[in-house]
Amino acid sequence: MIAEGIQKIIDIAKNPLHTIHGLQYTQTSLTLVSPPSAAAFSVDTLDGFVNMLEAGIDNFEPANTVIHILSYKNVQLVQRRATEYGKRIAHVEAKPTEGITQFPFFNQPGPQEDFVIGLQIHFQPMPESEFKAGQKVDDLVYLLDLASHISSNVKAKLVDTGVSQEATLQRGIAHKEDVEVRARVTLKPYRTFRELSQPASDFIFRVNDGPKLALYEADGGTWKIAAIAAIQEWLTNRIQTSEIVTLREIPIIS
Repeated sequence: MIAEGIQKIIDIAKNPLHTIHGLQYTQTSLTLVSPPSAAAFSVDTLDGFVNMLEAGIDNFEPANTVIHILSYKNVQLVQRRATEYGKRIAHVEAKPTEGITQFPFFNQPGPQEDFVIGLQIHFQPMPESEFKAGQKVDDLVYLLDLASHISSNVKAKLVDTGVSQEATLQRGIAHKEDVEVRARVTLKPYRTFRELSQPASDFIFRVNDGPKLALYEADGGTWKIAAIAAIQEWLTNRIQTSEIVTLREIPIIS
């Protein structure tokens, strides 16, 4: 009985092969157990990212690494060659702090006062050198003035053609005027690393009853491509002027 029991255990432990349509299958599979590895150092700025490189973090070899711009908010220094366990080690990662770059009223309306405050906190002024032909005032200044003076009784006067709106502005205690609200504005919100000149993009400004105000993105996300290009340019210039000459060997890809 003991011998039969042992034989049964041996039979169960076997890994029989099954042939189906000429292909062999097994009932079990193996999972590779890789050794633990340290997480990448994380920084909030591109300058901090380069400082980590200059410090020689993990004693990395510049000739064996690459700077990979994964997105407008993620940059990594990674090994060019994966380990024998199929891992590609990341030494340093840069991500802008979440929350700092977010304007709360993209694609959703919000209270007038909060909207106005958000415009002053979450947007970069447009330099005159980037004004469009014939433009005299930064659209951020225009929008701040408009949003600050929209009257609370805008519901009675709000006319929406789908292209533009007409809203009532409050100028002083007694003076009110009806003005046409421009449908599109070009702004530079903080959406990527703060060291950069933020990519400009078009927004549709809408006024709802209340009043509640909102900005709707109108560039199809092309600003992300511009942001990645700006990151690559900034890193290239910064590394080329670094005192650590060997860092110039590191390719920057996006």
